[in-house]
Amino acid sequence: MSALALLAIAVAGVALLLLAVIKFKIPAFLALLVVSVGVALTAGIPLADVVKTVNQLLCGIHIAAAAEAMALADALGLDQAKTLAALEAGAAGSFML
Repeated sequence: MSALALLAIAVAGVALLLLAVIKFKIPAFLALLVVSVGVALTAGIPLADVVKTVNQLLCGIHIAAAAEAMALADALGLDQAKTLAALEAGAAGSFML
């Protein structure tokens, strides 16, 4: 695919993203996720690679949320080891912790 075609796909993706968020009031993260997948597929990226990228994005969000929880616990003066144990034992528990 030519560079010009890829640029056109990217510009269309940005326009779609703005339309989805501003006009249709779709939550920004959801709109970004859907438009990004559409742009990737339109650009010819294999579906398996797109799915893997989405999975990695969601894993990163999970890790960032856990880090924020640990930072909040630290700011509140809570014991880090006990906080981590509580997170691992509760509904937030995951192999990524």
